[in-house]
Amino acid sequence: MKWKSILIGFAGIGLSVLFIRSAAQAKEDSLASFFPAESQTAPWKLDGNFERYDASHLQDYLDGGADIYLEYGFRALGVQFYMNKDRRIQVEIFRMKSPGAALGAFSYRRHSPADTSLHVPNALSKYGILFQKGTYFGAITNMDGSPETAGALKRFAGIILQKIPGKTIRNNLLQKLQQKGLQPSTAMIIAGPLSMRVRWPIGKIHCFHFDKGTKAVTANYKSGRLKYTLFIVMPGKDAGFYKLADCFRNSLNAAVIEKSDKRIVLKMRNSKKILFLKKGTDVWIIPDLLNDLPVLKSPGEK
Repeated sequence: MKWKSILIGFAGIGLSVLFIRSAAQAKEDSLASFFPAESQTAPWKLDGNFERYDASHLQDYLDGGADIYLEYGFRALGVQFYMNKDRRIQVEIFRMKSPGAALGAFSYRRHSPADTSLHVPNALSKYGILFQKGTYFGAITNMDGSPETAGALKRFAGIILQKIPGKTIRNNLLQKLQQKGLQPSTAMIIAGPLSMRVRWPIGKIHCFHFDKGTKAVTANYKSGRLKYTLFIVMPGKDAGFYKLADCFRNSLNAAVIEKSDKRIVLKMRNSKKILFLKKGTDVWIIPDLLNDLPVLKSPGEK
């Protein structure tokens, strides 16, 4: 009886492992199911085989560009091409670890002028469409840039978005951005040092301590002739208001030209300034200023 019980126990474990593998396999297979079938895209036809990449093989597809997607929380990527005579469309669908990670990666991919809005993340240009829904974000690329191909992009996007589960989310980090003068398509969620390097103009990023829980969001602004980039930092350990300003002062050999309990201005050797503002527990930073310092207010602040 004892051996029989042990055998039954092992059988139960085997069934559990089989179920877990089946569930994981089903999730992997679901990625391919989001792509439009030929019956839905006529006269566009499949061009080549469906390609799938997991985290360990993403570098094979994004040579030199995989690490930043891994920083955002990459899980899997599906790629399929479609042809219509001499015109070609590429569809990429990324599965991320969470809806927030999908929106973050979307914001990184999008950070350029586009026909889009801040909280409805579907960016459209004649060269492609970017979209985000649930734990997925994707890109549909017009490979030849022709106006005829551009007309098919929305059609492909509509088919895909109907298949993908979940919904578009409103991100708490993006909600922190000042609205006046905001250029919405430049808003970008910072996931760590790699994504910060994309936007931070000075080069010194160790002060942020992303390894200790720091989070950030950034966007470009235009107010009259004044243009600037705002970084809103939610500091982790060792990256508070005074510590951030002091770290940059030391690493850039900058001079403190203004200091209060809520505002610090540093001046670098090239005469450019860095503005630090304390907004509750957040730190607002504007680097690379030449002359005027903008008046900044968070949403709801009088």
